[in-house]
Amino acid sequence: MRIFTGGSWAIGEFDRDSRLIGPGVAQYFSLHDDVINLSKGFSSCVWQIQILDNFLSRFVVLPGDVVYWLVHNPLIDIPTEQIYKNQNSLATSIKNILIKNLAHANTVAGKYKITINLIGAACDLDSVDISQYNNLNLLIPSWGKLIDESYPASIFARQTNELDLLKIQLEKHRPDLIPEFETIAGMAFGKRKFMLTIPDKFASFHPTSLAHKQLRDYLCPEWAHIQ
Repeated sequence: MRIFTGGSWAIGEFDRDSRLIGPGVAQYFSLHDDVINLSKGFSSCVWQIQILDNFLSRFVVLPGDVVYWLVHNPLIDIPTEQIYKNQNSLATSIKNILIKNLAHANTVAGKYKITINLIGAACDLDSVDISQYNNLNLLIPSWGKLIDESYPASIFARQTNELDLLKIQLEKHRPDLIPEFETIAGMAFGKRKFMLTIPDKFASFHPTSLAHKQLRDYLCPEWAHIQ
């Protein structure tokens, strides 16, 4: 069995009206394997791990089962004040939020004696050291780079309005952090700008069904011939 958790990137292809219009990696796996997809659009990393914890508390994971977490934007559902309050660096603060989520995932995996395979989705993991987490496996640091090596990977993402809300608060309370914010926002926007250059692999700032199949084929090349 393949068990997935994640955000909208783990579900499938969307159009501009946020309607699901094509299959995702879990659906491609379902052609030849049993699949559970716990993923939910607009969900936080905290929720994604909690729903996995809830599932694992009710069902027995067998030795042949594989668990994947397609890591999403760490800022979703995080109070903006938490990002900048008593912080000297926004980048460090955001990375620490991500690390806290990874540590929680490691604890959950340890509780059920499993390994969680990480795939950098909206949040790329190239720059993240997970060597201290014995129950996590960095399977694919960046799905974006798997799609195209030129993809400008980073932990920063622009999914909804998290960065806009953060900027408003910074202008009021921490204008000293605005220059760093502009750099981070530029990196997040750079990813979206790059997505527009490869419309066969990205649509509405999400991977297309073709990109989902590419991910499935990378994870299980022996099934690449199955459409």
